[in-house]
Amino acid sequence: MSSLKRKLITGGLWAASGRLISGALGLAISAMLARLLAPDDLGRYFLIFSLVTLFSTLAQGGLSACIVRILGEDRAQGTPGRSRQAIRLGLRLTALSAALTAALFVLGLGDWLGRVVFNAPVIAELTPLVALLILCAPLQVFITESFRGLQAIHLATLLSALLSSLLNAAAIVSAWWLYHQADLQLMVELGLFATVGAASISAFFLWLRLPRAAADRSMGARELLTMAWPMWIIQATYFFLSQADLWIVGATLDKHSVAIYGAVVELAALIILPLTMINAVIPSNIAELHVAGDMRRLEKMIRGAATLVALPALVIYACYLLFGGALLGIIYGDFYAQGALLLALLASGNLLNALTGSCGLTLMMTGHQKTVMLITVGNGLLALTSAALLVRHYGAVAVAASYALSMASQNILMTLAVQRRLGIWTHVRLRDLLRPNRLLSLIRH
Repeated sequence: MSSLKRKLITGGLWAASGRLISGALGLAISAMLARLLAPDDLGRYFLIFSLVTLFSTLAQGGLSACIVRILGEDRAQGTPGRSRQAIRLGLRLTALSAALTAALFVLGLGDWLGRVVFNAPVIAELTPLVALLILCAPLQVFITESFRGLQAIHLATLLSALLSSLLNAAAIVSAWWLYHQADLQLMVELGLFATVGAASISAFFLWLRLPRAAADRSMGARELLTMAWPMWIIQATYFFLSQADLWIVGATLDKHSVAIYGAVVELAALIILPLTMINAVIPSNIAELHVAGDMRRLEKMIRGAATLVALPALVIYACYLLFGGALLGIIYGDFYAQGALLLALLASGNLLNALTGSCGLTLMMTGHQKTVMLITVGNGLLALTSAALLVRHYGAVAVAASYALSMASQNILMTLAVQRRLGIWTHVRLRDLLRPNRLLSLIRH
């Protein structure tokens, strides 16, 4: 068995098990919160952690994606000392950026968003807690991605969303058992406890794992930031695109609509869970094969992975189309069953995302991050504009439809860009889905 196959199999098993468990825990946490909090408070909870996701992404400055590419290239070129320097420099820059972002949020931005944009004073009152989450979350992500770049997939899996989800779930269950009640502030405090705990444990293991070799070639902050800024635009736009639909609903519709939309978004995301498992394993392999110039193996790896993840994505999508309302009612409660149409729309966009494979990731890991940036920004602005114009007339359905169409357009354009720039395809092999023997061969190899 080749070294690449062994890495993919081992890493894939770790990533698959970790993502499945963390996905199940995330769904369980949302189901518990739907029963512990009133719909209005659940809607505010979704808004708060949506803001945390956006501002922590802004604070990362593209460094978390950049470090994976750098470590993959260093491994191909045999320069481990440069990897150590890049990790330490990136961690310092991330900490500085996170501190500045948290300070901006606590000095007025958070209060304005809570009181003016979302008309939710309780969010403004929780600004200090949210700022602490914004401070810790980017560091946790950078550390996790450093493990991924070092090919320590087991540590990247255990110490990422899995660890924080375990801590959060345990804290919620413990609080309910001890106090038999819950409110929004307590749930945010427990989320902060989980984030700080996961970041602290991850930092300790990264210190143990750092390469000990001296730097083969120096890397300054300017070089790192030059490579990172296009990825920062990509990440920020992507997360803005993925979160802004909830903000539009929160700013224009009632809080019950926010709760329903937030629950639907979480359930629809399960369709791309198989793809996120793959994307947790292959980034540095893409960079390594690209540096080596082995495009045939690169295409075989990416399309084979896309074909494998397509089958579970299609099964989940069919279940949502047939039993969407019933599933929402079972998981979140009967009140949320009215989100069935929203689930069908958002699931359609996510399905095409899964079928086109790791197109955006491939472009970013091969030096074409500016192409991804242009496509992502264009589609993000299109989705934001259409959703904002239509939401008052057609409600949350217009928002879901706008974002589903934008997701489909974005992934089609990125797939075509990969073909044009690299001469390979990333999408699923449809003929292999219809041939069970071929699917079994892909699993074995």
